[in-house]
Order: sequence, then structure tokens, then C-alpha cells
Amino acid sequence: MYYPLIKYNDDISSSVLDIHNQYNKHDFEYYAKVIPVDVPLKGSERIYPKQVVENAIVDYEKNIVDIAFGELYNEDSTSIDINLTNVSHRIMNISLTEDNYIKVGIKTLNTPNGIILKKLLDEGAQIFLRFRATGDVSENLIVSNLKFCSFDASLKPVFNITNIVE
Repeated sequence: MYYPLIKYNDDISSSVLDIHNQYNKHDFEYYAKVIPVDVPLKGSERIYPKQVVENAIVDYEKNIVDIAFGELYNEDSTSIDINLTNVSHRIMNISLTEDNYIKVGIKTLNTPNGIILKKLLDEGAQIFLRFRATGDVSENLIVSNLKFCSFDASLKPVFNITNIVE
């Protein structure tokens, strides 16, 4: 099962636990669950501990969210820098859901790639969010010092949520 971007709905917002609610969570058009916390992910086997993710969310919203943009995903990009020619949306909200997933709210922009993204979503395309981040990974694959850089729109999800390691 995958979690693509979906239109924001007030009925769903009640299940969101905002870590740092400085911004109005109704300012976004679409949202998606990105990754679960505290469980090993099949493929990378990495574990993103809840406290590490909460700290990264607070840090991101405190230092970056006013200038937080995402791109239409470019598989060739390994940079943590945002390429302004590829910008398609603004990151409006990051939170944890009650079932411990990172949830990201976005607003499409009136840029060439933003228009493409909006049209794809309006036509029912399944678009997913992929995150770019820095951090450390221990020998037992536990992530620490996590810093989010961006959440990019992609046709491919980061991982198959049904492939969480048991």
C-alpha cells in the first residue's frame, strides 16, 4: 500500500498531532504520509526513531519552513540544494500522525512545474512525496542527527509501506 498526495479534508485533520503548530495547517492543498517512524524499512532497513524525527520536524519548521520548497522529483539529483527551476510546491506543514507517520502538507505554486503538478493531481495521478535529508546512520542502521532538506513530488514512492520489516 502506498500513500499518494491527496486533497486536504477537514475530517482527516483531526488525526494529526502537530509537533510545532506555528503555521495554520489549513494553508495546504494536498498532503501525504511520507514514512513511518520507529520501524525498520525494507530495502534500506533504516530506522527513523520518533524522537529524532520530532526534533527534525521542529528544526525544519523553526528554521526552514518560511522558505521551504519542493521540486518535481529528478532521479538524477543527489544534491540537498533546491534547484529553483524545478520548484513545484511549497512545504506548508510537517507533523506526525497518531499512527507515527511523517505527514507533509503542500501547496502547489504557479511555476511551470507547479502547474504540471497541479494538473497531474487534478487529473487523478498518484503523486508521492520523497524526502531529501542529511543525517547519520549507525552500524545498526538507526538514523540520528536528521535534517530535512526538501519533500519532492514523484511518480514513485520512497518505499512500499507494506514492505515494512516485521
